[in-house]
Amino acid sequence: MDHNPQTEPVYSTLHCGAAYHISQLEGKGAGDAFLLYDTCCALANKTHKAHLNLQRTLVPYLHRSEVTLYRSAKLLVDNGWLLVEARKPGDPTCYRPVWHGRPDLCLSDDDWIVKHGAESCVDTYSPDYWEQDSLGKRFYGLTAGIKIGGPNVLIGWRKLIPNDEMILIHAEKYLIVNPKPRYKHEYTTWLKGFGSYLREQSC
Repeated sequence: MDHNPQTEPVYSTLHCGAAYHISQLEGKGAGDAFLLYDTCCALANKTHKAHLNLQRTLVPYLHRSEVTLYRSAKLLVDNGWLLVEARKPGDPTCYRPVWHGRPDLCLSDDDWIVKHGAESCVDTYSPDYWEQDSLGKRFYGLTAGIKIGGPNVLIGWRKLIPNDEMILIHAEKYLIVNPKPRYKHEYTTWLKGFGSYLREQSC
């Protein structure tokens, strides 16, 4: 039930932000990209600019090689998270970190989603989202109180078995062999087991 964030929506109770997008970057320097971005944001002063001397300052501070940090910086620049404000031989490069922005708040013209669009952003859902989905609501009733962990779970189940009635029939069968746990903290493990059971039934 894995998802491809490039082609499928991703749902979360968290609002989308730079951390989500930068964590999806691939290529050389991707592993340390957010570390560098976060440092740039922390160093940016009232002018929102960060004068970075990667070799003298950040290499010993972040315990990363100069090559690694330059690769991360290039990746962030190429993907619009850092803007090069000034670059002169012998001087630290001046970067300006770009904030993500939120559509539900007042956006600045410089926010990342204004220039790149919100199509790849996380879709924020409310904790009672399952009540708005017929499968989630019926599953809650059938199991006497087990809430689905998120819309991604329902998407995954429907990929395995594209018929809600069949999913509920399988849930009834699974409950007979694997009764509802006594404690709520055990629900997540139970749901994972049911997901594995559905995968077996879809083969």
